[in-house]
Amino acid sequence: MATVYAEDHAAVCVNDVKDEAAERGVPVVGETLHGVPHDVILKYAADVDADVIVVGEHGDHLDHFSGIRKRVADRSDRKVDVVKAEM
Repeated sequence: MATVYAEDHAAVCVNDVKDEAAERGVPVVGETLHGVPHDVILKYAADVDADVIVVGEHGDHLDHFSGIRKRVADRSDRKVDVVKAEM
């Protein structure tokens, strides 16, 4: 049940970001994928030839997202930006 909730929540978050970006004229590509987070992020960025990888950092999961951000940044040849959520 937790997996279903996490997948639903992820899809909602991705759509929210895409909608907010579109309102500001910023092109965003986003999907909800499955796998080891940093590996999936890096593969997806390569597949779409991303200019930048944007990783969100949320206060409730600071250690979790910081670990993903660090792994992405350490392994990526692309620019990686971290965006802190406004609560």
